[in-house]
Amino acid sequence: MLAIVLADHIDFMALNRGTIRHWTLLGLGFSDAANVFVFLSGFVFGLAYGKRIQREGRWSSLKHGLFRTLQIYIGFIVCVSASGC
Repeated sequence: MLAIVLADHIDFMALNRGTIRHWTLLGLGFSDAANVFVFLSGFVFGLAYGKRIQREGRWSSLKHGLFRTLQIYIGFIVCVSASGC
């Protein structure tokens, strides 16, 4: 779903020059592929952290999720810095 959201926001594809636009969820008012991505993200979060929340509580799960988010962003910054972009 993230690839579809990205394809919707790339300029040359958004100008009807690409073929991906015809296969994505556009033209539904304010609804598009981003809404599906957000829904699936919430669903996956529930699958990943549901048992942890029941077992350890919300605060512990929130701290773990924020720590994981920090790890991902630091990894992203390292990769972008190493590529020289």
